[in-house]
Amino acid sequence: MSPNLIENYNLSDYQTVKLGHAILSVPRGMDLKPYIRQLLSIELESIQNPVARASIAQGLKEATTDEDFSSLLETFHLLSSPANADRLIAALERSKLQETQSQSVEDLRREFGLVEETK
Repeated sequence: MSPNLIENYNLSDYQTVKLGHAILSVPRGMDLKPYIRQLLSIELESIQNPVARASIAQGLKEATTDEDFSSLLETFHLLSSPANADRLIAALERSKLQETQSQSVEDLRREFGLVEETK
């Protein structure tokens, strides 16, 4: 490859997406959804937790909008660590079983001393 080849491109015209071990640079404004879908399908193999892998696979089937794909990328990031995936899935299971008592935001603020004093 010619060393001058890179000079022919204005790098500010490109956007970069990092997903797992893959780094993708494409022209700005290009629809990334097909590329993200393909990369996630490949990177899915790296997710060790079967529940996490199934969740992302289901998300891949259903994702259509930019927001869907943004959420899917965030979910992949959170679940790609085996320890983090186990903690998150365990927390979801506890939530489903209602082992934890839900609290309002105001109750949480009071509990952690974040309530503003009225003057």
